[in-house]
Amino acid sequence: MRLPLLISVPHGGLDVPPELRPFLRIGPDLIEAGSDVGSFEVYASLGEDRVVAYRAQRWARVLVDVNRAADNRKPDGVIKTFVQGHRVYDPYPDQAVIETVIERYHASYHRDLERLTSLPGVKLGVDCHTMFASAPPDAPDPEGSLRPMICLSDGSGKSLPPGWMDALARHFRQQFGQDQVKVNEPFNGGHIVRRHSTRLPFVQIEISRSEALGWREKGERVHAALAGFCREQFGTVPTARRCRLFEWVRRLWRCCA
Repeated sequence: MRLPLLISVPHGGLDVPPELRPFLRIGPDLIEAGSDVGSFEVYASLGEDRVVAYRAQRWARVLVDVNRAADNRKPDGVIKTFVQGHRVYDPYPDQAVIETVIERYHASYHRDLERLTSLPGVKLGVDCHTMFASAPPDAPDPEGSLRPMICLSDGSGKSLPPGWMDALARHFRQQFGQDQVKVNEPFNGGHIVRRHSTRLPFVQIEISRSEALGWREKGERVHAALAGFCREQFGTVPTARRCRLFEWVRRLWRCCA
């Protein structure tokens, strides 16, 4: 049985766009350090066989960040200049290369999300991330402060209908503990949530990389929380027969894209 969700996993990839490789100054260790470590493992619990729609980004976050606006050219913007104090490029790619990368790897991700938001049966978008267990130096929360297991974000009420965040937080607290779930703290929701909530209710999930739970256990608890919310909010989840129809429609969309 599939949940009526669109899952976005934007920061788990480690691949290097070939257009950027000649300029790259950092190695695989820093590329991985700048990614959402563990996100593919955790959110495998919400893979294509368990939800209506799923999209994951294979390209490394430190090289092209789909959770930043395309016109965000700050050092921590769509094309980053530093990661953990190390210069990413030397020399920095010229403007033509940057625009090509944004079109091929950033814009394409958002086009896919726009298409998937309109699939039959999709009722909630979930943008899925992992976060450091304690705040790093450049974080919005005080450096070194211990984070909860879960941060749920909706842009302070802008990306979800009234009452949905309260219900989501309640189901996540049932799975992770009352003191282990925060709302819009330390994160408030990124570009993906802001952009695509104009078409579909959207929530951002950040799960701690704490070793208190393994990746698989974290993922199953996230799935259980979202399944509980879907049962409460929507009454039912898609049946196996309806899911086959959704799969056919999804494949048709891919062929036509």
